[in-house]
Amino acid sequence: MKKFEISKQNIILAAIDQIAANGLHGTSIRSIAKQMNVEHSRLYYYFKSKDELIANVFLYIAVNLQNEINTLQMDGMSPEERFKTIIRTIYNYLSKNTNQAKVYRMSPLLYDMNETDKQIFLSESTQNCRFVKLLQELTDLNEVTKTLQLEIALICYLPIMDFATYNKDEHKIAPFINSLWNSISKH
Repeated sequence: MKKFEISKQNIILAAIDQIAANGLHGTSIRSIAKQMNVEHSRLYYYFKSKDELIANVFLYIAVNLQNEINTLQMDGMSPEERFKTIIRTIYNYLSKNTNQAKVYRMSPLLYDMNETDKQIFLSESTQNCRFVKLLQELTDLNEVTKTLQLEIALICYLPIMDFATYNKDEHKIAPFINSLWNSISKH
């Protein structure tokens, strides 16, 4: 078995594979180390606990998604066009990285995590995020959108993660994105 170079990123990538295959509760520092063919104690140099590693896994995925979104040129686009462009970009990224989609889909389980690691993830993953900024702008559309801003983000993210993971039919994504837009813009 080949040994992996030990780095934060390689540990996170191995953790993503383990979590996608075994779930959050079925993954351990030992199972990640075994996949990497290294002693588990070496991983504790980079992450103090499983919770810290899990928070970094979710943060890694969130930052990669943000980077994809932040490269978009959306000047002059309407809120609807920006929304659809962002959702399509999220879909494209997650459909190419299905293990990340499977893992990120588990992010509501963050609430089992200790408070410090959870807050680090939540603050860093939404900081400077164009999708969050667009949702803030959409709050001007109506009171329901204003009240449900975080829930709308989840309403958009969760089905896109499922769609990217389990449905590879390109012809269905555009109508799906249109239905997401209609669900938040018409209320």
